[in-house]
Amino acid sequence: MVNSRLNLLKKQKNLVAIDIGASGVRVLESDFLGDEIEILNFAYKSFDEEIYQNQLLAKQDVVSNTLIKIFEENKISSNDIVTAISGPAAFSKKISVTKMDNLEDLDSNIKFESNSLIPHGLDGVYFDYAILQSSNNSNNVDVFITAVKKDIVNSIQNTLTQANLNLKILDIDYLALLNLFEFNYPEFKDKTVALIDIGGRYSTINVCYNGEMLFSTNIPIGGRLIAEDLSNSFKTTISETDLCNLENIQIGTTQNESVKENIVSINDSELNNDSSVLLDNSSKSADLLNNTKIDSVQTVSTSLNNSSLTSVPLQESLDKQIEKIANDLKKQLKYYWESGSLDSIEKIFITGGGVYWKNINKIFSQKFNIECETLDPLRKVKIRDIPQKSDIIKRNQHLAVLLGLSLRRIGDSKKRYIRK
Repeated sequence: MVNSRLNLLKKQKNLVAIDIGASGVRVLESDFLGDEIEILNFAYKSFDEEIYQNQLLAKQDVVSNTLIKIFEENKISSNDIVTAISGPAAFSKKISVTKMDNLEDLDSNIKFESNSLIPHGLDGVYFDYAILQSSNNSNNVDVFITAVKKDIVNSIQNTLTQANLNLKILDIDYLALLNLFEFNYPEFKDKTVALIDIGGRYSTINVCYNGEMLFSTNIPIGGRLIAEDLSNSFKTTISETDLCNLENIQIGTTQNESVKENIVSINDSELNNDSSVLLDNSSKSADLLNNTKIDSVQTVSTSLNNSSLTSVPLQESLDKQIEKIANDLKKQLKYYWESGSLDSIEKIFITGGGVYWKNINKIFSQKFNIECETLDPLRKVKIRDIPQKSDIIKRNQHLAVLLGLSLRRIGDSKKRYIRK
């Protein structure tokens, strides 16, 4: 993919890469040095409010004003932009169509076959496709199709226009990640690997071989939701950043009088007969639960010790959340494995903010029974001597999509996945 997208012998104009996330926006200015990327400039600003609504950039003025500040403060002169939409905002699928020598006929056939598969039909989306290697059936070709609702694309276009920026290429985040992986790990070109990205709002798994996407899916579980869940369970404030250093957060013991607050959530439904809560023998605690209507029993293990309840360590709870992510992603793959659509995965690479969680590689390796490794976004990347250098190295996982986008060039049509 990389060699087909980039003319390594010809100097081409670099595009400024922008990653608009739920928590903030990241901007990367880089130069391509043949077999290396050099980071020239990097900036990040967080948002104080939720900017997305149903994958749509709802707070366009907030994002555009933030971008204007970043470009002014960091003296970024280029206004030609490459950015990406999130995986859940795109419909993508690998299909097989009849091989045709006439490219116009093949284009028409691909659109005809895709129209019935795309939820909103071709009229309501921006659509594109990439022809993959020939199918095992010599009469067919495999095609990777993708589509995004027009209002989602337009919300990004309008936001960048308000910031006086020109959108040149719109990619999808998991395809940018694939591009970076192929660039950084050429030795895995002929191996089937899975790229797992643990983000803030969702987690994705992408199975690829020889620079081509064989399968991609996502689940709505990420660092932000896990932090919120742990905060609610332990009645404390835990941020997404805190998940990387849970040992610094102290959770005390819970007395019997607080059983209701720490074990159950109140509403109008009755306690299920099969629910169980560990209680002491005091009549006060028994009366408390007998007279309380509850919705569910939180999955927080407790132990009896001198008439008090002790919360499980936060790390153990995070491990259970990691196990859930692994199990849910594995279920998504099950159908494709059983149907023979995928070869055996030889290795898993993990990226995203979840990489910094303790035990994640170990748990994923156990659940998938496949070797797991942390993806190194900076493996073939140089960093100019800039003030942000130490922060870039420390938080390198947050640059994976940006670096993949920075490999894009105007006219690299093989993977021009979204076109108007």
